[in-house]
This record gives sequence, C-alpha cells and structure tokens, in this order.
Amino acid sequence: MSSFVDSLNQVGATFCGFSWAMLLQSSVMIVVLYAVDMLIRRKVWAVVRYGVWMLVLVKLVLPPTLSVPTGIGYWVSVPTPIPVIETVVVEKPEPILRALPAPTIKPMPRAVPLVPVVTSPLPARPVPLEMEAVMVQAPAPALIWQVWMLVAWCAGVLVILGVLVQRLWFVRCLMKKSQPADACWNELLCDCARQVGLRNPVQVRVSEALRSPAACGWGP
Repeated sequence: MSSFVDSLNQVGATFCGFSWAMLLQSSVMIVVLYAVDMLIRRKVWAVVRYGVWMLVLVKLVLPPTLSVPTGIGYWVSVPTPIPVIETVVVEKPEPILRALPAPTIKPMPRAVPLVPVVTSPLPARPVPLEMEAVMVQAPAPALIWQVWMLVAWCAGVLVILGVLVQRLWFVRCLMKKSQPADACWNELLCDCARQVGLRNPVQVRVSEALRSPAACGWGP
C-alpha cells in the first residue's frame, strides 16, 4: 500500500508541474491574442480572427517544454548550475619498522583431568509484558495535495464527458423525431453546399422541439 501511495504522489506532482506550466503559458497567450483581436477586429475579416484564435488550440495540444528558435524561451534560458567536486589528496604515511623481541618459550602446564559437573536446569521465568519486544512500524505515507488536484481534474473530465454524451444523445433523438422540410428548401441548401464545397449530403428538417435554427453535424 505504501508503494501505491508513493506512486500516486509522484504522478500527482508530475501532473501539477505540467498543468501549471501549461496554464501559465496558455493564459499569457490568450491575453496577447485578445489584445490583437481588439486591434484588428474592424480591419480584417472574421475568418482571419478565427484563424488567430485557433492558435490557442494548437498551443493546448503542444507540450509546454517545446521551444523553437522564433520563441523567447529558446533564447532566454536559465543556466543549469554545474556541480563542483572538490578532491582532497591525503598522503599515505610511510610504515615504521620496529624490531620485535625474541619469543620466549614457556613450559607446557600439566594436564588436569576434567570432572563432569551435573547441574539442574533453572526453572523458566515468565517474561513480563514490559520486557516484550515491541515492533515499531513506520508511519504510512499520506497523499499530497497534488494528488487531490489530479482527482478533481479527472472528476471534471468525467462530468464534461457525461454532458457531451448526453447532448449527443439528445441531438440523435431530435433528428429521429424531426420531419423533412419542403423540397424547395432542400434544393436551395444543396446549391449552397455545392458552392461552399461540402461533400457530404445535407438536408433541412423541421422539429417542434426547437425554437431557433440549429446545425447538427460537421462535414468537409
């Protein structure tokens, strides 16, 4: 269990580091593009403005560590400190030779016969509770706040995914309950689709569940 908690903490720390860098870079980019959009709003077509805002989507797809020669981060980089290793030279002392005294030979003592001694075993004494070995366990690692941020992000993704599936199901049911419009409307729409360059067939349908026009689906 401790290894699992450590793995979660490592994943949460990596996720928060990546998310913080992405949030900071995308926020700065959105502010800059908003200022550019306010300057060119009345001077260029709307399609140009839409293309400019597509840069935000491209930025969200690319990793925050990516840098190109046209960016500021490519030229302004924080130098990485180089560790300095100090070496200490220790001189090995020369061995000192000393003359050892001549060994003296002592006479061997006379062997004494061994007499076996019979001893009675001591009765076993009960070990008191205070003297028992107590196993000290290390405290279990706790989840850091980065893990809870990851859990909240996953919960938000699941909620948005559920809403998207519910809306897709609603549109599908709406299309089934709708009725085809008059032939003149379909012919006019087909002419417009050919002029625009749409390849997929399009049609006009009428539904009482909607009070305003809506477009369902997307085709090249």
